[in-house]
Amino acid sequence: MLVIPVVFYSPLNSPPPVYHNENSLPPYSEYMLRFSIIFTGLLITIIALIITIISLFFKQHKAADKLANLSMLVFIFVAGWIALPYWVNGLYVVFVHGTSSAFEPQYLLPMSIIGEIWRIPVLVLYPLILIYLVFSFIRFVVMVIKYYRPKAKNLLILLFNILIIVAWFFVPHYFYWLLC
Repeated sequence: MLVIPVVFYSPLNSPPPVYHNENSLPPYSEYMLRFSIIFTGLLITIIALIITIISLFFKQHKAADKLANLSMLVFIFVAGWIALPYWVNGLYVVFVHGTSSAFEPQYLLPMSIIGEIWRIPVLVLYPLILIYLVFSFIRFVVMVIKYYRPKAKNLLILLFNILIIVAWFFVPHYFYWLLC
């Protein structure tokens, strides 16, 4: 979460130079910084996935613990795998100012390095995340009605769900760009 303000208030807020084919990709000045931020987000997402999978198999963890881990994983996936490459590549600025994007995803990080391994999880999990959010909010409302005061873990799950929605708010025209 500390990376997000750095991305918005840094020189990375401007998009990289436009390239229309991968044979003409000279290095630009912020390439290594963009690379390290994007791949740190991808690595943190993979670590969160491993932690969530491990917690699913522990019998000592209660259902609320597993749901809290799942909500953290979904937030980290949205922030680190979906939104961070979009923000670091400067696409938020491009789309907020109403200009069309000449930046095709296959010529930008991370897709220029790992290819479809990055795009396929986004395309598959994006609709599932929407379904997860709906059921999670329904669960929260039921818990509030049932217990009148939600427990700390339920508030944590709600917090991460709100952060997911906020992160989605800051990735305008995401699928338009992703499917170019």
